[in-house]
Amino acid sequence: MVNNKEAAASLNGSSAEWPCHFSEADTTGEKLYEEFYRENDTVAFDAYNNIGVMRGDNPDNNSSAQIRKSVETLQELRNSLSWSKKDIVDAVRLSIPEIRHEDKGKDLDQKM
Repeated sequence: MVNNKEAAASLNGSSAEWPCHFSEADTTGEKLYEEFYRENDTVAFDAYNNIGVMRGDNPDNNSSAQIRKSVETLQELRNSLSWSKKDIVDAVRLSIPEIRHEDKGKDLDQKM
């Protein structure tokens, strides 16, 4: 049986073939699907195949303030030139408190 990683490494830039490596979703960030909407958002799932489109009003003032604070915090982290994954997750949670983040202690670089 051919090792997919080795086969991919042997392809050159002019190859008409594209490597595809299938593996278990066992790293931080890998999910079977992504959902970017909240419980009270209106989402139309019939507009496109496999994609939901959010419909409705703009966020309320409280949500807008939370988003601004999250963006400001992310900018501060970027400007500090030093941050952790927890810092980023905490900053995002300022605007999306219900977000779930599961750290499996392994990322795609380590996997590949």
